[in-house]
Amino acid sequence: MFIDRQISKYLSFSEESVLKALNKITENQSQFVISVDENGYIEGVLTDGDIRRWLTESSDINLSTPLSRVSNK
Repeated sequence: MFIDRQISKYLSFSEESVLKALNKITENQSQFVISVDENGYIEGVLTDGDIRRWLTESSDINLSTPLSRVSNK
């Protein structure tokens, strides 16, 4: 088992864009990010599957949408 103690690569601020989260998911190669507020409190989790579902269900796709609208609370 591998335990990674550098959690910053898994965190995204809830007001950051979906595009930034996608880039972070690509970089960390773990298929998820944890959405946190400005105080560092966890708001939710966003996986690449969540983004895919959001893209297929949305009629107006805007990758600058904040994570707080897309992540699972």
